[in-house]
Amino acid sequence: MRYRKLVRLAGGATGAVLAGLAVPAGASGDYGCWPSWNLENPELGCSSYAAIAPGNDTRINLVYLLRDARGVTAGKSAYPEIDSWDGSYGHSYFDWGIFKQAFLAAPADVEDSNSFYGSRCVSYPGGTLGFTRAVESAGAIKGAEARALLDARKAVGATCDGMQEVYDAFDPSKVERPGQPHWPEGISSSAGRDYFSYLKASNAFYAEEWEAAREGYRALTGSSQGWVAETSRYMLARVALNEAIAPAFDKWGFFEGNDATAKEPAKQALVLLEDYLKAYPEGRYASSATGLKRRALWLSGDKAALAAIYSSQLNTADLGSYAAVSIIEEADRKLIDYNTDPSEFTDPLLVATIDLRMMRTYEWDEEPPALSLEALEAQAPIFKDRPDLHSFLLANHAYYVAKDYRRVLELIPDAARQESFTPLQFSRQFLRGMALAQRKDVNEAGFWQDMLAGADELYQRPLVELALALNWERRGKVEQVFAEGSPITDPSIRLVLAENSTGPDLLRRIARDGSEAKMVREVALFTLMRKQLYYGQFAGFLRDLPLLPADAPTDGFKDGFLRAEAVSIGVFAKGEVSDGYPCPSLKQTVATLAKNPKDSSAMLCLGDFYRLNGFDYIGDFERDEGSLGSFQPGFTGKEIPRQSFYQQIIANKTASAEDRAYALYRGVWCYGPSGNNSCGGEEVPVSTRAAWFNELKKRYPGSKWAKSLKYYW
Repeated sequence: MRYRKLVRLAGGATGAVLAGLAVPAGASGDYGCWPSWNLENPELGCSSYAAIAPGNDTRINLVYLLRDARGVTAGKSAYPEIDSWDGSYGHSYFDWGIFKQAFLAAPADVEDSNSFYGSRCVSYPGGTLGFTRAVESAGAIKGAEARALLDARKAVGATCDGMQEVYDAFDPSKVERPGQPHWPEGISSSAGRDYFSYLKASNAFYAEEWEAAREGYRALTGSSQGWVAETSRYMLARVALNEAIAPAFDKWGFFEGNDATAKEPAKQALVLLEDYLKAYPEGRYASSATGLKRRALWLSGDKAALAAIYSSQLNTADLGSYAAVSIIEEADRKLIDYNTDPSEFTDPLLVATIDLRMMRTYEWDEEPPALSLEALEAQAPIFKDRPDLHSFLLANHAYYVAKDYRRVLELIPDAARQESFTPLQFSRQFLRGMALAQRKDVNEAGFWQDMLAGADELYQRPLVELALALNWERRGKVEQVFAEGSPITDPSIRLVLAENSTGPDLLRRIARDGSEAKMVREVALFTLMRKQLYYGQFAGFLRDLPLLPADAPTDGFKDGFLRAEAVSIGVFAKGEVSDGYPCPSLKQTVATLAKNPKDSSAMLCLGDFYRLNGFDYIGDFERDEGSLGSFQPGFTGKEIPRQSFYQQIIANKTASAEDRAYALYRGVWCYGPSGNNSCGGEEVPVSTRAAWFNELKKRYPGSKWAKSLKYYW
């Protein structure tokens, strides 16, 4: 589990309570990686897509099911703006943050600026504001006494600072906890003493001294000061909640799971919350207390009661409000994530969301998915009013777990031709199309084209276009993607294919096509010219060099173009060509190689062009097998790595002394200073690099390359 110290959140004298405890390990896969660009979504990965699936973020599956239950067939008409880093998602994929902006009228995630975030004291700043206003409005507290109380509140803050050091320590058990604060003097009125006693109880609360906090708050529930009396009654429940969760942390601050919580204090917290709401039904903390009842049920392990509450709130929530986001995220953290037994639940949407998570399959895990077919079939009564949803779950099990693609087709009849799709209708048909692809059905492409007409919600059409593009690429028909009138309009799909799966003739045509997106044209031209160099097609490079615009940029991306704001196509005309070894322009170097591919000086200069302009690291990330861009190589033959240039010249005893010395120098430096090969090609053993080094030193001792090289790696 990946719960961390964030679960220490519960406290303070305000009604502001964080709804959740931690980012769930099972809901989001946003770890700085990229989508797979294939149809299957079997495991929690980097992204989700518009078809409900086991590998989707559970929160996204839940929202789609909620929208489907309400008959929603369309959302916003425009995609949310995303930064260039998220560009790798294209419009076929998204994460929870992007999804919220697209469908839930929610702002992008922002970092919490509260210095106490991650600890119980997160509520201290808001609590200070509430305390200050209460003191200032208390008529019986005057001047110096009011200032003394506010100073006393700052002393509580010092305790929070000390506790934060404990929470942040590598080993909290070895850090001294804060002692009693230095309290100010001069608080003598009856009202002032009640506020002061409240601060002492709060100080004990923040310091995790539960009994002292409980006694202090309980003594104040009858205070004549209304704010003190109400807040103390509310805080009694907070004490019990914290007492319930405290045992679930190990000494390092890691949350060990709901099973490790103290159940009796959790049940007592529920009683105290009800007590507060009975006494103050419209109170300052009524909303917070209502929310904390869910936390008490979670800590006590009463999943059935908790599910009933979430079901009621989720099914009545305004999906266009941020309040809906909060309850969705909370339900995911406290009920859906890690729950492996939905048999107690009756809401088909919650059960379906859990079922899908339990059908995840991982390549590295030899254990079968947690949900058996027998258990899924036994849920039929839960789905008696939603047979379409139950058959969809059975079809997912057939596809992802049993690999029975014929059964998927039996469970989901063809309904691809529709004017529009609800989320479940779309997901059912998309799963059917995936089964057709697995069976290599001759009608697969036609099926996807039928679906395109009704895939009008955000992210639906690009996903179907991806499926069709995969079919065409797999069948050697990449040119149909770029044909006039092609139904595949998503620039990201066209860009991936241009970068990975197109040959020189098609790349040249794309680069010249004024109707194509500018980024796709530039990627096509860059890919064409780069691969012509890599594959030794030097005459073709010279023929296509005039296609470069005069103002072509030299700073920009050279691969991974989904995240690019600019493509570095100008580098072929204006890139660096030398930093010591004398080289002409790249055009002249390539012209020499076109006449004689074995010209040693030209090979060295092309190698320097690669090295000086960052070409060594292009193509490090190969496309996953079965993903878009992995089926067609585009160019035939083998790429010629930079290291090969040096090896050819070293082996050529007739090459000039200057060229051989520089080739030996560069051949050794391919492995410096890390010992890893940065020049491409097969690894050369250390003994060979040592021989190169020794030959350079002994045969060409006067060369500046021999004099400057001190080591071999």
